[in-house]
Amino acid sequence: MKKILITGGSGFIGTELTKTLLEKGHEVAIADIKESSIEGTSYIFCDILDSYQVEDAVQGKDLVYHLAANPNPSLADKNPRWDLSVNVNGTLNVAQACRKYKTRMVFSSSAAVIYSPLSCYAISKNTAEKYILHKVSKKGLNASIVRFWNIYGPTQKLGFVIPDFFEKFLEYSEKMVIKGDGSDLRDYVYIDDAIEALQLVAEKGQPGIIYEIGTGRQISTYELALLIQKILGANKPIETSKPRKEDVKKFYQDLEPISKLGWIPKYSLEDGLKKIGVGKW
Repeated sequence: MKKILITGGSGFIGTELTKTLLEKGHEVAIADIKESSIEGTSYIFCDILDSYQVEDAVQGKDLVYHLAANPNPSLADKNPRWDLSVNVNGTLNVAQACRKYKTRMVFSSSAAVIYSPLSCYAISKNTAEKYILHKVSKKGLNASIVRFWNIYGPTQKLGFVIPDFFEKFLEYSEKMVIKGDGSDLRDYVYIDDAIEALQLVAEKGQPGIIYEIGTGRQISTYELALLIQKILGANKPIETSKPRKEDVKKFYQDLEPISKLGWIPKYSLEDGLKKIGVGKW
């Protein structure tokens, strides 16, 4: 049994991670500004921008999963100063506390640094990564980085591509509209696979290594819409608009580090979408 802290543990990924860790018999504390309702955990009100609150939360823990961040890239464009503060300054506070108490840290980053590198969200995540790597190299911080591709699952809320697409196909309108021309490529990882990868990096990952978490299957947004349309049996026409300038059309995925740890995704995109679709019919 380990004493584990999850910053941002009340969110989509944090909630599912917490349930899995509790099933394995670990002692889990959730540090968040939003209280968790998961039975069997201890809740710590913690604003990651407050270094004193962060230190109190980290002290005595064996492992910290740092998930707390701006949860939505679109918010970064609206308020880049806030996004920068949360994603960078907040991460620095957690890293410094983990170094002080010699606590293992797994930092959750985003593949947006690859497919949308000039977006405000990607810039803040990339900066946070660099600070983590600096502290590993120069300060002895025991931290690894997971760089997630698009995670999805049945409990994910609106505001993200897959739940939004399901909602758009099911709502009472004549057509389904995609933001952009639908040519942008993404890799979608089912939540159960993502949680398994997180734990594997925590247990076997090396300090200073970035573990990119993706299935290796790149699919365009338009193709994703067609797939969801098929699963729901919806005949609604799909309409696109102008391409989004910030997206990189072609990119390289480095999945070798996570593969070397033995991680193999169990869910295909079709299987994962069907699990979501069951609750949408």
